[in-house]
Amino acid sequence: MKINSIYITLFLGIIALYFVAQKYIIQSSEFYGIAENQIRSINLEYPIEIKEIKVALGERIETNQALAIVERTDLPIKFNNLNFEIRELELKKANDLARVNGEIEKLTASKKLIQTNFNEKIKALEVEQSIQIKLLSSIQTFDIKNIDDQIIRQKIAALQNQYIEENKVVEAEINKAQIEYKGIAAPIEAKIAKISNELNLLKKQESDLKIFAPQSGIIGELLFQKGDKVNAYTVLMKIYDTRPNIVTTYIGEGNLAEIKLHQELMIYSIHDPNYKIKGKVVGLGNRVAMLPERLRKIPELKTWGREIQLQIPSDNLFLQGEKVKILFK
Repeated sequence: MKINSIYITLFLGIIALYFVAQKYIIQSSEFYGIAENQIRSINLEYPIEIKEIKVALGERIETNQALAIVERTDLPIKFNNLNFEIRELELKKANDLARVNGEIEKLTASKKLIQTNFNEKIKALEVEQSIQIKLLSSIQTFDIKNIDDQIIRQKIAALQNQYIEENKVVEAEINKAQIEYKGIAAPIEAKIAKISNELNLLKKQESDLKIFAPQSGIIGELLFQKGDKVNAYTVLMKIYDTRPNIVTTYIGEGNLAEIKLHQELMIYSIHDPNYKIKGKVVGLGNRVAMLPERLRKIPELKTWGREIQLQIPSDNLFLQGEKVKILFK
């Protein structure tokens, strides 16, 4: 019975210790964090072959410093595709111009035919009028002659009106076709010019390309070496700032209501307790999450908190990824 009592007491003690530890962690005013910054990844939007890497891992670099020399591996395919597009557009332009020009020629011929038919019909009426005049020359009645003359004039007037209407329709269609003809070339030529410009830009990249540093910092990761072929958008290397500018930490559930944006907290070095700086809250997580093991006060004890980001001066003495202590009051 003694042994059982000891185990029971030990078990109850562990449970009590667990709840005490949880309460201590949740309501604690001290938290651990990691000093870091946003990592700048270097990649390209097209596939390449690396000709030379001009920096080493851990090397300090300056803005616009050459990082690597590469060669685009997609240019032959690009050239073929763009030249094919230009040929297709030129063929389309030629076909469209020929089609509309054929329509214009057809309409012009139709207009001439209308004119010819009109002239022939007028000539026929004039012949008919001449014959009638001869046949009626012996007739002395004015009314009969006058009526016959009026009939011929009415026929001629009707033919003229018919000619005007038919001619108007054909001319409208010719004008429409001519407008279409004039409008074919410009948009296609604009597309060809755009593709030609792109082609010229790509031709300038046939020679080796240099990649330059977008910012100063330290080469934190080198993922490829000379001779490697790399797909588009694949990260080639990563640049870290010389010093961290952000501290990421987790505030215990007991302090969630007290933390505010732009609030200032003191940050201490674990290795040098005398070194401290102020950090300003610039980011508040939108959910409670489990703390990473490195940031737990008791690594074996799972705890939860709200992720917080603190901005710190760039001239601090912390190392990238250094564990620090945050005092929350």
